[in-house]
Amino acid sequence: ERLMSELLSNELDIQTAVLPMVSNMNEYFKRLILTAYDTFHRPFDHFSPRSGTSTLCDFSAPTPVMVQFVVTNFDVQVSQYSLKGHLRLVWNDNRLHYDHLDPDACTHSLKVSSDAIWHPDVYLFSAMGSDDVFAKQGEELMEVSPEGEVTWVRSANVIVPCEFELGKLPYDEQI
Repeated sequence: ERLMSELLSNELDIQTAVLPMVSNMNEYFKRLILTAYDTFHRPFDHFSPRSGTSTLCDFSAPTPVMVQFVVTNFDVQVSQYSLKGHLRLVWNDNRLHYDHLDPDACTHSLKVSSDAIWHPDVYLFSAMGSDDVFAKQGEELMEVSPEGEVTWVRSANVIVPCEFELGKLPYDEQI
């Protein structure tokens, strides 16, 4: 009783976050962040998703994207390399952050379809053969973190040309 009266007398400001009762929290968050999302506009720095306005935006500035290619198979054929692996792209899209909706972070990432959000166009300039070296939609993984970091992993099968100078074999160096 004494503890309760002390708490009430101090007039503590207690804030609680109340989330609605839904059967699938991931789908609920996806619906909230994608409702007004425009896939044709790339993400910009200094975008304020809470107010919905851009402040100090440089619309000509590029969107930074980290690119990794993990090679799982490497095959040298006549004047060409065949690479099989996974292309991993990571960028930040402030329009997709939902950490303010889930303060206790019970949802670590949301899986989304690549047609649901903006993503960079990837073109491998020196690739030979097929125009589409990547896996088809649905055979990829795209996740969004609570902070709006997007990770997109696609498998790829790439054949690239390479000139070999073997005149000094076994003392040659290929650059």
